[in-house]
Amino acid sequence: MNAQHDGGDEDEGASGSSPNAQELAEYELPLFREAALRARGESSQDLVRAPVLSEWSLLLSLASFVLLAGCLLCFAKIEVTTTAYGALRTEQGPRPIVTQVSGRVAQLAVTRGSHVETGQELARIDAPELVGRLQRQEAQYRHVKLDTESALSGSQQADEDIAVALRRKRALLVERSVLVNKIVQHRKQAEKSARALADAGAGRALDTTEAAIVRRQSEQEWLLVRQQVAEIDVELAQRRKATRSEKLELTARVTAADSDLRETRELLELSAVRSPERGTVESLLAIEGQVVTAGTPIARVVPEGPIDTLVAFAPAKDAPFLQPGQTANVELSALPVAEFGKLEARIRRVSTDLSSPEEQVEVLGADANPQASVRVELVLVQGPKLERVRSRLTSGGRATVRLSTRRVRLVVLLFDFTRKWVTG
Repeated sequence: MNAQHDGGDEDEGASGSSPNAQELAEYELPLFREAALRARGESSQDLVRAPVLSEWSLLLSLASFVLLAGCLLCFAKIEVTTTAYGALRTEQGPRPIVTQVSGRVAQLAVTRGSHVETGQELARIDAPELVGRLQRQEAQYRHVKLDTESALSGSQQADEDIAVALRRKRALLVERSVLVNKIVQHRKQAEKSARALADAGAGRALDTTEAAIVRRQSEQEWLLVRQQVAEIDVELAQRRKATRSEKLELTARVTAADSDLRETRELLELSAVRSPERGTVESLLAIEGQVVTAGTPIARVVPEGPIDTLVAFAPAKDAPFLQPGQTANVELSALPVAEFGKLEARIRRVSTDLSSPEEQVEVLGADANPQASVRVELVLVQGPKLERVRSRLTSGGRATVRLSTRRVRLVVLLFDFTRKWVTG
């Protein structure tokens, strides 16, 4: 009974406790669900808000970057440079040595880099035509000289003989003139006496007339003798003039032959090409055995002096932006920039005409690539940089010159690039 009663009490206790648990569960379920939902809502809201804030930040950054880039394109400027290639020079520059005669280069007496003195022989040209002409003119000169000496000696002897004869004849005529003059004076006196006798009545008038006629005949004879003397004087003068003219003509022939001979010898002497001044052979422009004409450059000699100038060739399109006084950076091909740095230079002159291919080859050498360029002459700026490398500078040394042409906006470069890309 008691057990039954206890069991019943347990059942009742169990059944009695169930309603309370259910009520508690029903009461707590909405509470925890609301908390869960609230927690879930907060987390899901956070998850939604995070991506929205990140996208706006990205857009803002992108807009700022675009605005900054636009400002840079519109207002920022960069320096535009051009590159020119050239070579170092002394103030006087290299002097081309040209041949004066045509022929074959028989010998080159120097090499590139040789030091030469004034008048030193650089090369010799073999000119067989000049040698043949010299031989012919030497023979002609000897022949003309012998003929002239023979003609002068024979003519001089003949002229002397004729002159002696004419002088003798003149002397005789002078003596005759003196005698005839005496006769004339005597007959004048006789005529005067006959006229006096006739006037006194002691003589005939006919005697006076005859005396006058005889006097006139004597005077005429005297005048004729004097005329003959004068004619001999004229003949002697003409003979002297003729002798002088003949001598001058013969001498002129000898002088002409001698002049031609001297000219040929001088031309033959010019077959030896010599240095006009002291300096260094920068380059040889011919080889032994090469046939050259008169005026052909055979070598270039650099006179002694400091290397302070530079000749370069800049693209023709950049010529309007180059002005005297502008500065430039010079990189020497023989000296590494990392070790020796760059030199500063200043533009001295910009050519207004395009440089010829021959001019570019003359400055840059046979390996030059001639293009449409203008000649730019620069002066190296004095300073520690130049003094540091001065002993290493050589005339003709290649150099690269960086020239600043202008400053332009980035947007201009962008438009120019776009235009070339579209049209190209």
